[in-house]
Amino acid sequence: MEYKWAGFFGEKGLEMADRYVLRNLGVRGDWGFSFVESKGASGGIIVAWDESVWSLVDEWKGNYSLSTVLSRKEDESCVIFSGVYGPSLGAEKKLLWEELNGIRVRWNHPWCIGGDFKEIRFVSERLGCRRSVKNMRVFDKFIAKNDLIDLPLSGSRFTWSRGESQSRIDRFLICPGWLSLVPEVIQRSLVHSVSDHCPIILDPRMES
Repeated sequence: MEYKWAGFFGEKGLEMADRYVLRNLGVRGDWGFSFVESKGASGGIIVAWDESVWSLVDEWKGNYSLSTVLSRKEDESCVIFSGVYGPSLGAEKKLLWEELNGIRVRWNHPWCIGGDFKEIRFVSERLGCRRSVKNMRVFDKFIAKNDLIDLPLSGSRFTWSRGESQSRIDRFLICPGWLSLVPEVIQRSLVHSVSDHCPIILDPRMES
């Protein structure tokens, strides 16, 4: 069984989501989608799914995330996928974690979260970082509280770069139940294009 997932997270401001946008993002075939509009020149989230495999059951749009419940047509099993575009200001980061904690309370299905969290977990994830700070520790506690797995990233050490600054602020987090659906999934980065972020994907194949 081939599992097809797509989450797209934009920084240039997606004013609208339509079939034209999805085609330019490389999506082909019969796909459904949901979106959260950008705020000014930043943000914007699109989550898309292959409608030959999945049906949309429910969704919830927050200030920093878009969550969908998808049902697999083969056996009607449900999963949650949340796309994230995190806040840059430290004072707002608490609101992101509260928003995502609410998703786990709202639904109880295998969960995957992906996107730009605007935060790192470890000092090794930011070039030149020398010590852990409170926001990093809060991010780590959120992952532990929700029993999420941060798969190792292959392809590159960092996912964002601007000038001499480099960080791993983009990632997928999955719960153990997700691995029961796709047990051999890996997280890897792709080559930069026009963005200062590396696209990242969950690839349901073992590394060669």
